[in-house]
Parts: sequence; C-alpha cells; structure tokens
Amino acid sequence: MFGTLTISKRLYLGFGIIIIGTIVAFFATFYTISNSKRLNDEINNHINPSLSNLNTLSTTLKNMEAYTLGWYNAVGPNDNKRSKQLEVILNFSYPKLKSELQTSSDYWNINQKQSLREVLENTDTLVFLSKMIVNAFRSIEDYDDDLKKLSFTTWFDDNGEMGSIQKLTIKKLNALIELKRNEASQKSDEMKSAFNNLIQLIAILGIALIVGGLLIAFLTIRTILHPIDKLKTLINTLSLGQIPKQIMPKRKDEIGEMSAALDNLIKG
Repeated sequence: MFGTLTISKRLYLGFGIIIIGTIVAFFATFYTISNSKRLNDEINNHINPSLSNLNTLSTTLKNMEAYTLGWYNAVGPNDNKRSKQLEVILNFSYPKLKSELQTSSDYWNINQKQSLREVLENTDTLVFLSKMIVNAFRSIEDYDDDLKKLSFTTWFDDNGEMGSIQKLTIKKLNALIELKRNEASQKSDEMKSAFNNLIQLIAILGIALIVGGLLIAFLTIRTILHPIDKLKTLINTLSLGQIPKQIMPKRKDEIGEMSAALDNLIKG
C-alpha cells in the first residue's frame, strides 16, 4: 500500500503520524496535569482543612470533658486552674470551629454532612451541659452545697448525661475522621495513578514514534532514494550515448512518471 502512494503523500503520511503522536502526547499530558491540579486543590483546599478541623474538634471535646470535670471536682473557684481554658472553649473556640466545619462541609457528600450534623448536635448538647456545671459552681457556697454536688455526681459516668453523649460523639467523630482520611488517601492515589499512566503513555508513544520513524525512513529510502539512484544511472548511461538495457519498473508516483518519460525518450 505504501508503494502505491505518491512521494508527496508518503511524506505527508510520515509527518502526519509524527504530528498525531505528538498531539496525543500533548493532550494526554495536559489532561493529566489539569486533573492532578484539580485533585491537589481538592485535597489542599477542602479535604485537609476539613480533616484538620475534625481532629481539632476531637481534641476540643476531650479537653472540654477534662476541664469540666476539673471544674466540678475543684474545692473552690480559685482552685480550678483550667477555668479560663474551659470558658474560652465554650464561648470562643468551639463556636468558631463549628462555623469552619459547617463551611468546609459544603463540599462533602450527603452521608458525611449528616454525620457531621449529628456530631455537632451532640457537641452542642455537651457545651450546654458543661455551661450548666460552670454556672452551677461559681462561688465557695456553690462548692459547699452537698446537695448540688450530688445532683451532678453521675453526669461524667459512661452512662451519665455527659459521659454517654461524649462517648457516642467521639465514636461518630472518629468514624468521620477515618472517612476523610480514606478520601484524602484515595485522591492522592488517583493523582499518583494519573501520573503513572501518563508516564506509561508517553513511553509507549515515544517507542511507537521511534519505531514508526525508523520504518518510515526505511520505506522512504527503499521506495524513493533507491529508484532515484537507478534513474540517475540510466540518465548517466544516456549521457554517454548508450542506450540502457535496464528499464525502470512501472510505478504510480512521480518517479514512475519520470521513468515513463525516460522510457518514451529511449524508444523514440
């Protein structure tokens, strides 16, 4: 088939194959880089900040529980060394963290949003209960009130008002953190896989272009340069006043036309 094409078509075909291969490699590279940038932005702008805020919430819950218990067990208001930290958590840190989580969750799926909603609702309840304890023990008289102390005794048990909610909230929060970690890992794996596929594609295209280039060069030499050498030999023979015995085989390209013209010249 290659031998039936004209010389110009053979050249166009050879360069066309190289250009097409280059275009495919370019678009594959462009798509992979664009997709990787999208994944990287998703990880850095959405998943990682969300994961960081969830871990901060976990720490906040544990600190709030410890500080509230310390507030309750203190001998008096001046004995509680963590009172300021607790009030900062209840009135500033947690509300800010809650707002950031609600904003970042706009990019989450429905199940993750529902899980976060349940965690925040439980945390709101824990904040409310913690504030009840804080407000219940503000003075020496409050701490000396045995009846008041007794009413909060079981709150911190595993089955108590705060203990049961704390345990459930931490469990749901840990599950949500694990989901976001897996999501971040999955996106990273997708990005790595995309680059690996790109490397393989470029390697395959590179090998194909090299082999194709060598094949095209071989066919070009065989079907163009060799016949030109034969034509040159015939013309040189004619220039010496001799009629060549060897006649060029018929071809359907430009060299074939020159051969036919030379044959007509020889036959007179």
